Amino acid sequence: MYRFCLSKIISSLGGINIHKFVEIMGQNIEVHIKGSGKQTVVIQTGMSCSFYDWFPIIEKLSEYFTVVSYHRPGYGKSDVGHQPRTIRQVTKELHMLLNKLAIQEPFILIGHSYGGLCAQHFAMLHEDKLQALILVDSTSMNLHRLDELHLPISDQTDSDDVWFQKYNMYSKMDVDTLYNELKSMLANQNSKLNSLPPPHYIKRQLLNYLSGKTVLSH
Repeated sequence: MYRFCLSKIISSLGGINIHKFVEIMGQNIEVHIKGSGKQTVVIQTGMSCSFYDWFPIIEKLSEYFTVVSYHRPGYGKSDVGHQPRTIRQVTKELHMLLNKLAIQEPFILIGHSYGGLCAQHFAMLHEDKLQALILVDSTSMNLHRLDELHLPISDQTDSDDVWFQKYNMYSKMDVDTLYNELKSMLANQNSKLNSLPPPHYIKRQLLNYLSGKTVLSH
């Protein structure tokens, strides 16, 4: 119950490394801050993604920037929360979180996948707070238009109706059943990754972009 009072601060070559909890709208949000650069980068992770997935990139970025990442309610060690999980709610929570952290503006906002959709909404409402918006494999605001097309494979796997049915089913499972369901699904997806560029290549491309003169010169 006292988690939001705890913070871990470690001095390192990359600057300050802070892991703490911040109370937003009655829920404790897990926050990770690394680096001490004058320019701040805020990372909005994808659906079902942890900021731990970003640690290799965060480690490199922290040499130049202060990097802020967090777990939305229900992720990591953040409270589950009772607010509807909408893009508008995510944007509101992020805005309040950054205000509490007294983040220096303007900052660079990175959004991955669903986090990219949330980042786009944040940019529309708070354009004055951003120096740059970087979208990484982002969900499109016009994604619903795909349902208007005749796409046999996508219609069976990625339509809104399929996703609603899937997550409705997940919501009724107990922890053990859900764990086994997702474990088999992830094993199947991982077997398909051999055809994709290696993760270090993808990370290097993002790092090259972020570390380019266009960003660093501002």
